[in-house]
Amino acid sequence: MLGGSNYNLFYNHTDSIFHLRLVSIDTAQKVTLIESKVKDGSVKLQNSIKVGVRNTLDFGLEINGISTNFTEGYIHRYNGESYIDTLRKVVGDSRLSTLYLQNTYSFGCIKELKFGFRSSRYNLSGKNYFEPRFQIAIQVHPRLLLKLRLVDTISLLIELF
Repeated sequence: MLGGSNYNLFYNHTDSIFHLRLVSIDTAQKVTLIESKVKDGSVKLQNSIKVGVRNTLDFGLEINGISTNFTEGYIHRYNGESYIDTLRKVVGDSRLSTLYLQNTYSFGCIKELKFGFRSSRYNLSGKNYFEPRFQIAIQVHPRLLLKLRLVDTISLLIELF
């Protein structure tokens, strides 16, 4: 599966004042500029292999990238000379790559017994995050299915926030 999005915002406001004097023409100019660009792209590859009647192996790869480009500024010019210039530009690229492997087994009243892992790499922190996963679904009654899921994703969240 492929996905992507692109967002652009551009705002520019220029205010000019001309002063006519006996000797020269003076120009005062105020410029406000805001430009924001966000690009997002993702690739997701997933696959399943039926190993037996009760066993399925799932594996895949996910890559998500975000590119941001933000410019903001105020410029005050007088006769072509800039006296106030607060132009600021922030550019950033982030990418999260994830590889996962999961095994699903079913037998009797246990409808699903899943165990596996995800390994994620976030380029801003430069670290790998290992996320073990476990899930069980038990059919207690014909109309009642109990599910328990354990996932460790706290290590990536602590880094980001």
